[in-house]
Amino acid sequence: MKRLLYIVLKMIASDRSFSHSDYRIPQNEFENFIKTVIHKGYIDVISLSPKKLVVSSLGHEFLQQHKQYESELPLGPDELPYWVSFEGEHDQQPRITEDQGIWESPNYFDWKNVFEKVLSYSKEISGESELHIADKATISELMKIESMLNTKLPGEFVDVLLNFSKKVTFFWSVTNPSYGCHLSDGGRLIEGGGLRDGGLWDLDALPTLNQERLDHIDMLEEHDESLHYWENSLIFAKDGSGDYFAIDLHYLPGEVIFLSHEDHFSRYSLGKNFGAFLDNWIRIGCSGYTVRDFQAFTGCDSPYIDHKSKNSITMRRWLSIEK
Repeated sequence: MKRLLYIVLKMIASDRSFSHSDYRIPQNEFENFIKTVIHKGYIDVISLSPKKLVVSSLGHEFLQQHKQYESELPLGPDELPYWVSFEGEHDQQPRITEDQGIWESPNYFDWKNVFEKVLSYSKEISGESELHIADKATISELMKIESMLNTKLPGEFVDVLLNFSKKVTFFWSVTNPSYGCHLSDGGRLIEGGGLRDGGLWDLDALPTLNQERLDHIDMLEEHDESLHYWENSLIFAKDGSGDYFAIDLHYLPGEVIFLSHEDHFSRYSLGKNFGAFLDNWIRIGCSGYTVRDFQAFTGCDSPYIDHKSKNSITMRRWLSIEK
């Protein structure tokens, strides 16, 4: 938030135009950001028609207090979206949810804490498990992959890569089905979670996954309804059974979807965006392997995985994530 606020105040102070596309932020989120900083007193509105903004005394004070950012400013516009999304060692890029209109930021410490709790419980029941969290991605690494894909990575994905990790490998499973978690609502038996084949996400693997996507498209018939989804998605993980986790780039941009080799499950919605999907899935230990499992963890008023749903709470307690 600080870097984004800094650059916006600089643009207003120098009377230069700017827009949400400069920072690769959805328009509604950027408009809510501007409304928020106006409300907080960093910007004054001196004219509504046409709309004229000026930096307030509080805004000038902010610029003075954070003048160290001046030496960090990217030289080219391509790096600017990454720069505003990076908030240092402990801060993360804030976001505004469309429904709530308030700032949110993933608590990456909570993610790591959940991973470790599930790992510990898996050992207690003599299950199988693995966890590896790689370093955070660098801007140069992101630009290299984007160049190879000829695609700009979605903002929520970039947020996780820059502020948490460029690759996370995590899975757990019980060795005896009788040790699994029986969900009271729907009666499903959950025997594990996470992804063995390639991890939950891997920045360096994106080009390979993209080629697999293109290979799959070549096998589809022109009239196949799933063709459009495969053509307009960014795959970030696979389950090892011919199915993939992807980000919709066209129909509901940013939404996390399940691309299946079974037509009736293809493009099943998993999360509003990459960060929201991971936040909910990780908080239930990334439990489940199939779409049927994921459906069991949805909320009453949403198709997405919800860590607060009845079955999710059961799962969290079974894994000793919460008491």
